[in-house]
Amino acid sequence: MTRLIKLSKNQKPTRDSFIDTLTETSQISLNSFASAGPSSSKLGAAQAELQACEAHLAAKEKELDQLRVSAVRRGLEARCKAMVECRCNRGEMGKEGLRALEGVESSASNGLDGQFVLVHFPTSE
Repeated sequence: MTRLIKLSKNQKPTRDSFIDTLTETSQISLNSFASAGPSSSKLGAAQAELQACEAHLAAKEKELDQLRVSAVRRGLEARCKAMVECRCNRGEMGKEGLRALEGVESSASNGLDGQFVLVHFPTSE
């Protein structure tokens, strides 16, 4: 009933290989009990239950993968939208800054050179 599984150092086990290993191990274990005789109906029921559980687990793993992809997609979409909005806000603030500098230049030509000019940059908050 003991089984030796050898993995190379370069190879990491995947979820599918892990499930395959579990399935093979469970089949070997169940088959070894099959020769027990009268308990074969219990063995058949156990095998059917095991297969149903494995099918349910595979469906849940697929569902989890879909949810994971969806969550990552939503997160990236929100980040990209925020980057676009940030770019737009910075562009507007830059334009306002340039207008303010033009005002400072015209003030300097009107004899206000060396004086402070208060410039207000509105935020998007």
